Amino acid sequence: MTEPVKRTTLGASEVAAIFGFSRFASPFSLWAKLHGLTTDKATATTLRGQIIEPAFREWYAGRLGVQIVPGPRYEDTPWQRADMPWQAARPDGHWIDGDGLHLIEIKTTRDWYAWDAGPPPDYRFQVLWQQWVASGMPWGVTLVDTHLISYCPMAEDFRDFQLAWDEKTQRRAARLSELAAAWWERHIVGGEPPEVDEHAATREALRQMYARPNRVYLDATPELSALVDGYRTEKAAYDAAKDKKELARNRLVAAIGHHAGIDGLCSFSAGKTRALTLKGERE
Repeated sequence: MTEPVKRTTLGASEVAAIFGFSRFASPFSLWAKLHGLTTDKATATTLRGQIIEPAFREWYAGRLGVQIVPGPRYEDTPWQRADMPWQAARPDGHWIDGDGLHLIEIKTTRDWYAWDAGPPPDYRFQVLWQQWVASGMPWGVTLVDTHLISYCPMAEDFRDFQLAWDEKTQRRAARLSELAAAWWERHIVGGEPPEVDEHAATREALRQMYARPNRVYLDATPELSALVDGYRTEKAAYDAAKDKKELARNRLVAAIGHHAGIDGLCSFSAGKTRALTLKGERE
């Protein structure tokens, strides 16, 4: 069996998971991936971004009248801070003008529900980390800001957020680096796994890690028996709550009928699935 290969860098898209702010990863799933115990699966969301990003970057460069240099590809060496090489980033691009260095990060979204108060928290973590990494590289120019561009194909519009690299942001980035360094030292250098949680990414990580069980049964110790009892209790409660959720959903769908949803509260998509989406959430 091939030995797992431990990663030597922490990327910008991964930082939010350390603090529980990632929609796509948990502290445990990040630990497992960085230790080479699991792999990421390609999704429709990532494919959408890979297709749209180059065209949107070129369009945005023309809009500003600048030459945007694409960032490192996933298979290439990422940007790394000179003083802490394990801190890495792959911004979607950058350009330099008379003011200094500007970064660009391009996102796509199905809708704007999660963007009402600005970029979602995980994207804010990502940009802050990218800025921190870029500020620690020998550019010879001053980092100015990041243009976080989000494009919504369904709405056929985009939003442009300019996130400055000012003194307040620099202090926040330095603190982020300290907290991430403590996590890195404990869980990656030291190897200690974080606690498992309820995140879907944790379940997927455990599935990959233990995909090939042996035929040996564990002895029923008091500790293991307590875990089984705990699962049985929570499963019964979940099954009861699931029925109540379906009842509440069916009542709401019946009230919405053929309409697109309730203004400011929820949407009911077209098509066979007719997915019901609450404001700020996904079904």
